Amino acid sequence: MSDERSQLPGESENSRSVFCHLLLLLAIVGIIYGARIGTMPVHGEETRWARGGALMMETGDWIVPRQQYQVYADRPPLNSWAMAAASMLRGKLDAAAVRLPSVLAIVATTLLVFVYARMFLDLLGSIAAAAAFATMGQVLQIGRLGESDAVFTLFISASLLLWHAGYVRRWPSVCIWTIGYSCAGFGALTKGLQAPVYFCAAATVFLIWKRDWRTLFSWSHAAGIAAFAAIVGAWQIPFYLMTDTETVLITWFASQTDRVGLSGLPSHMASYPLETLACLLPWSLLLIQLVNRPLRQSLRDETGHLEFLIIAIAVAYPTVWLSVGARGRYFMPLYPCIAVILGIIIQRSVQAPVGSYARRGWNRFLVSLSLVCAGAAVFVACAGLIPSLKDVAQPPVMAAIFAVAGLAVAVTLLWARKGAGNLRAEVAIYALTAFLGLAYTGVVINANMATRTDIAQLVAEAKAKVPVPEDLVSLGPVFHRFCYYYEDTIPEIPWPERVEDLPGEVDYFCFERHSGDTPEQRIDGRGRTLRTTSGTLPFPWEKIVEVGCDSRAKEVHDRTVIIGRVLRPLPQNPGDISRTVNLPTIQR
Repeated sequence: MSDERSQLPGESENSRSVFCHLLLLLAIVGIIYGARIGTMPVHGEETRWARGGALMMETGDWIVPRQQYQVYADRPPLNSWAMAAASMLRGKLDAAAVRLPSVLAIVATTLLVFVYARMFLDLLGSIAAAAAFATMGQVLQIGRLGESDAVFTLFISASLLLWHAGYVRRWPSVCIWTIGYSCAGFGALTKGLQAPVYFCAAATVFLIWKRDWRTLFSWSHAAGIAAFAAIVGAWQIPFYLMTDTETVLITWFASQTDRVGLSGLPSHMASYPLETLACLLPWSLLLIQLVNRPLRQSLRDETGHLEFLIIAIAVAYPTVWLSVGARGRYFMPLYPCIAVILGIIIQRSVQAPVGSYARRGWNRFLVSLSLVCAGAAVFVACAGLIPSLKDVAQPPVMAAIFAVAGLAVAVTLLWARKGAGNLRAEVAIYALTAFLGLAYTGVVINANMATRTDIAQLVAEAKAKVPVPEDLVSLGPVFHRFCYYYEDTIPEIPWPERVEDLPGEVDYFCFERHSGDTPEQRIDGRGRTLRTTSGTLPFPWEKIVEVGCDSRAKEVHDRTVIIGRVLRPLPQNPGDISRTVNLPTIQR
């Protein structure tokens, strides 16, 4: 073992002061992500996982993820479990229940980053690391949504940081491996194989780098693997028994294989690092400090920790850099590691001598952000006066609050650069954290709301036109957003190609129309099993209502759901029906 296993820094720092700072930081982050949690309509993939959770509660089957009673083999079900649990606490599956697991995960990850950073950084660096993670641009965007990314980030970062924390603090080997693999197991149940791959690769490469063969090849390591197998197997075995081998393979491997390919790889490799830096804004601006050799040399006190963080990032990045289908958010589980590195940079820059490259870099960061804050304040204040900016215009009260806050933070950042010591830097970080939170929770959400369609109202009006709402069926899969707002589960039946294919008890039905459908064929299927069916129906019917299901207001929707009624009695001779029943024109 190396001598990196040291005591906590800042022994003279008052523990009560540290605790108060931590509570303040968590309170700010909790307000940022918890405020207005139900304001934005549930959209995107949120509605899919929410319907999965609703079906689990309805059927009592917590093993097999389903959509419209049909098996949906896309990923393991932990995210839907969490939504269902939140729904039970709230008594309804509303937007707050859908998003509560993500909010709690972001707050928990912020706490994790702070505690890990405190192992080797002063209070300033720990605050900076935790605040940087919580206010990275992409974390602000995704961390409050009912997607799996926030929960996934918590489990992967916990597997990495808790494992290394235990290694450094000389916890029993069986504990560190069990904790690491257990967190990786829960991560696997959230989104798949990315969690164990990232953990195993980072831990293995780090131990090889340290030449710690005893820890790597130990019975304790085997115990950790057993803990992972027990956690995943508790779900996987019954899932397999209730489905089949093909479904299991699709669940674990389909999403990964979809992203692999050579077409477009060079352009992806060129653009993805830039996309990563954009996702980390505004804090990624500080990474330019690493070009300075004296600053890099000043990091040597944290070599043991920095080595692990760099290794964890380095072994994970190729999985997204070399995958054409990878999006920026796919690397979000490593953002906590990057945040700790940012905490190191900020602490060393603030504590560097006045006039040094590192100190000048920190001052430039403060000046740049002060200009951004002031500019944002002026922009929002004036947006309501410019017709072309009506979508981002804020209510007068919000515009005034934001303008005052932006100017106040700009002044605070300029004040922070003029003096030495940690206090000014801490105040600057708190002020910037609160302002970034206000910008997203207030301005961005208001701007998004200005372009959103009230799908809930549209679906409610459509549902009222069905005499017995629970008897509605769908011909093939129907859009999960429509299903979520319809609330009653809509059973799915195959698209009928003959009159005899229509069950005798079906009177009201619905089907989904895509913008790419034609009168001859329509897109059918769900997830990665898309196919086409005929664009006609073999029986007489009338349209009852048509609902545009895009989250944003559009004149022509990409997806609509049409509710129709079967005109009975059905003709005895199918030839009496014209098979050129064109789908209705898309309308709002």
